Amino acid sequence: MVTPTNNSPGNYNVNQNLLGASGQNGFADLPNNIPNQLPVVTQQNVVPNLSPIDNQANINSNNASINTSSNGQNTPSYANLVKEMKPHSLCSSSSDEKDFRKPGDKMKLPEDYNVYGPPKKKQNNWMQETEKLDQISYFFDYMDDLFQKGISQDFKQLLEEAKKIPEEDSKVFDDPYSADKLLFYWSHGQEGRDPIKGKEASAQVDLAKLKQYNPEFDAQIWNQSFSAAKISNIIKAFGWSVVHPMPFFFKRLIDKYDFDGNGRLDNKEFLFFAIWENYKNYFQCQKHCFKELIETKINPLFSFFDCDQDGYINSENLWEGMKYLKRSTPENYNFYKCEVPKAFNKFYRTHAPNDFVLKNYEIADGYLNREEFRKGILLGYWERQTTSMNIVDDDSVNKKSERWDVSGKKDKDCEELLLMYDRKN
Repeated sequence: MVTPTNNSPGNYNVNQNLLGASGQNGFADLPNNIPNQLPVVTQQNVVPNLSPIDNQANINSNNASINTSSNGQNTPSYANLVKEMKPHSLCSSSSDEKDFRKPGDKMKLPEDYNVYGPPKKKQNNWMQETEKLDQISYFFDYMDDLFQKGISQDFKQLLEEAKKIPEEDSKVFDDPYSADKLLFYWSHGQEGRDPIKGKEASAQVDLAKLKQYNPEFDAQIWNQSFSAAKISNIIKAFGWSVVHPMPFFFKRLIDKYDFDGNGRLDNKEFLFFAIWENYKNYFQCQKHCFKELIETKINPLFSFFDCDQDGYINSENLWEGMKYLKRSTPENYNFYKCEVPKAFNKFYRTHAPNDFVLKNYEIADGYLNREEFRKGILLGYWERQTTSMNIVDDDSVNKKSERWDVSGKKDKDCEELLLMYDRKN
């Protein structure tokens, strides 16, 4: 089993909540639904280096992992997801000391960020530092049986309802990236409305002019994307968590998640924003925070993998535990079948759960807590099932056909590897 090291990718965001704002220039009054007093956190199941509200969520999730049947018997909530309750092999014999660290803010705006500047094309920090962890695809190929259809449907429902919500009234909400402001930015002040000095009402702009100044601008994607004015109403309608107001809130929000730099969030960018800002506090929002999925599948699976109930799991827990998942087609996309003729480490795909841990851990080196596991599952399917225009519930985007044959039973890379061993012998 490969063990993550101190040199592994890290510095992820631990408590990155959006900041609200009020007034003009993209400000709007937002609901403040953070409770005035946090629940009392007991020492039981308290995870080091988590905030009080995060630890309370961890305790709530642990309590929710037990269901009481009609005859009064306690049944783990993961009972319908696995073939065996807490098998002995799930826990390693040794309990390793964990190396804790103070996490950074992976999605923060850069130090030289100019709040008065134009939108800029940029890398998704979460993707950029983890793009070499390619074995993670096999982890999700195996998990698809449990998650692919359900998560894709949740993504679709979120987008469908969000698109129905109207934009804020332009009389009370000045969009920081309206078309006339984009025209000013991209024409270097030759045309359009000055975002800072311009006090006149927003004017209609021929989108062809925007493409004239920015050849990468795609009017079709832009028209179907989420503006700051729409996101303002979505946050209020869905009851998504925000904290105290901050100047230029909505401009900062767009600049943070607008990876293609067109001044709006397309479907893929908007879903990333929705997951990143809500995966911790899903239980506080009113809707579209994947609550049912989290409480019926993601959190229960974590409780199953967390055999010693210390609030953390590692790649070995995942490797041993995933063998027991109830999958409707157990022979398909089964990475356990790739065995190489070696006395040690004969299971070639142990890198798959290991890469999942490397991509998502933040606090304990080489371990995931419940929130990090939750984030990893949601963003993993965000990466596999979304494009800038669509959500898919099949394998048309995730490149599964490059890894497996048509039947889903033959691992192509493994077949080539075994042939190489045969030629050596």
